[in-house]
Amino acid sequence: MKNSDGTNLRFHTDSDKKNIKFKRFLLVFFLAVLIIGGTGTALFLKYYDYDFNNVVADYSKEETTSRQEQLTVPDIEGVTNMLLCCTSDAGNKLRYACILSVDMDTHKLLLTPLMRDVAIECGECVGTLEQQLDFGGDKQLVAAVESATGCVMDKFIRCKDSGFRAVMNSLGTVTVNVTKNLDVRDGELIAIFNKGEQEMSGDTLLKYLRCYDDNPRRQCEILALVFRQKLIRENLDRADKLYETIINRVESDISVFDFQSMKLSLEELVSDEKSVRVIVNY
Repeated sequence: MKNSDGTNLRFHTDSDKKNIKFKRFLLVFFLAVLIIGGTGTALFLKYYDYDFNNVVADYSKEETTSRQEQLTVPDIEGVTNMLLCCTSDAGNKLRYACILSVDMDTHKLLLTPLMRDVAIECGECVGTLEQQLDFGGDKQLVAAVESATGCVMDKFIRCKDSGFRAVMNSLGTVTVNVTKNLDVRDGELIAIFNKGEQEMSGDTLLKYLRCYDDNPRRQCEILALVFRQKLIRENLDRADKLYETIINRVESDISVFDFQSMKLSLEELVSDEKSVRVIVNY
């Protein structure tokens, strides 16, 4: 933003102002030492009862407090929204896309499917989620989802086919109740499933999800199974190791610090006193 004369407007926080004030004091102090001499300056400060050590101590305390505030873990409450999606290894063909909402107040996980064939207007792009991703990458995709839903995404995770398989294999098999016989042969995908309960590894689970490319809600139901079965104490006990495995296999804006905060939330979710509910938003 610019002033009427073309110069840039500058905005300062209270912390910035205090830092600037301190730096100005230092400049005046050392100029006084050079011009008047050490003795005169010391008398001047003593006359006004100014303790330089207190200034330095206050400044250091302020800086330490600022750093501590940056490292403070937020309260475990409220709702966090995260965009979850998977794309093909080659190109940006979407396998699934949904919003995961974690409500710490009600200990509930809500999965909301995203329609992939709906055109969204976002910035200079008008197109489906795949087209938004092609146009501007992950940031454009997140912005398009926010524009379409009116829901702010706090974080996102996008994996590719190979990343999905690796992540799921690190978590172990998932028990899935196949509701009907499936025989899909469309060139890119060959998948045959018999009705009934099955144990699925990462590769099998991805194929099963892809059988429902035209049914995002069913895909969310399958993902809900994963959360119900894998959000358990055993996996939390090895959460740090899992984080290293998962974060290197996906595209995400989740930092190590974010993960530590999330881990506290997950600990709360799987506590013995409360049960986690995973709900699909129909």
